[in-house]
Amino acid sequence: MGKIVVVVADLGKSHHSRRRCHKRISVWLRVGNVAVELIPNGVIHMDFTLDVGKAENLSIEVLDQNGQPIANPVFDAPPAWSQADATIGDLAASQDGLTAVETGLKAGVDTVQVDAKIGGTTFTATARATINAVVPAQVPTSINIIANPA
Repeated sequence: MGKIVVVVADLGKSHHSRRRCHKRISVWLRVGNVAVELIPNGVIHMDFTLDVGKAENLSIEVLDQNGQPIANPVFDAPPAWSQADATIGDLAASQDGLTAVETGLKAGVDTVQVDAKIGGTTFTATARATINAVVPAQVPTSINIIANPA
C-alpha cells in the first residue's frame, strides 16, 4: 500500500492557563493517501494487505510545521515496533526504529504496532496486516487445436 508516515507539526497556537503557556503539537499517521491525527497517549488503527512472500515497507517520517521533512528528528527513544503473530508475518525493524518491513509468511492477519515518544508524549499506531494466500500460477502442460466454423 504505502509507507506509514508520522508527521509532527507545530501549529504555533498557544493554550493559555493562568500560570503557563505551551505550543500545541500534532502528530499524523499516513498510509498511502490517508492521513489520521494520532491521539496523544491513544492508539490509532489502520490496515494494509499483502500476499504471502511479499513485503511491505513501513516507515516513520517527522515533518516540521510547514510539512517539510526534518533531517534528524529527535525522539525521546527509538520508535519501537512489535507484532501480534510472528507465524503470519515476519516483522524486521531497523536498528534506529525509523523503518520496518513486514513480510507475509502464511495467510492470516497480523497486527503491527509502532510506539514513538516525542517531547514526553507517547504516540501509538497499529496496522492490521492481512496476508493473502498466493494463487498458484497456471503452468502450461499441453495445447489443443480448436475447430471453429468459418
